[in-house]
Amino acid sequence: MKIVTNEKTFPVCIENPDIEKLLDDMCPIDYEFKRAGHEYYTRMNHSLPQNELKMESLLKENTINYFDGWHAVSIIFETTDIAPHEVAAIGFVEGSLNEILKNEKDSVVLHFEK
Repeated sequence: MKIVTNEKTFPVCIENPDIEKLLDDMCPIDYEFKRAGHEYYTRMNHSLPQNELKMESLLKENTINYFDGWHAVSIIFETTDIAPHEVAAIGFVEGSLNEILKNEKDSVVLHFEK
């Protein structure tokens, strides 16, 4: 899978094969991500399976996380610690997408492809 924005392509690694297949099957698709502090997030129409996912509170830049309470997928552009809260780690983006996101405004549309 990959993310395309600002005419740049960023490979994505999804660490759980079930989630990877689910996301791949939706591609190609555009999602509008909204800025919230250290991340951009979007809400999915459905829940993602969380079995066997690592829960984390130290969120590193370019990681992709999931919060089931909102069915929200987020991409972190600035490392932050959200303890005592945790989210499920689902993967990461290769490259410097975080540098682009740091300079975006309230929202950004990201294009996802297989």
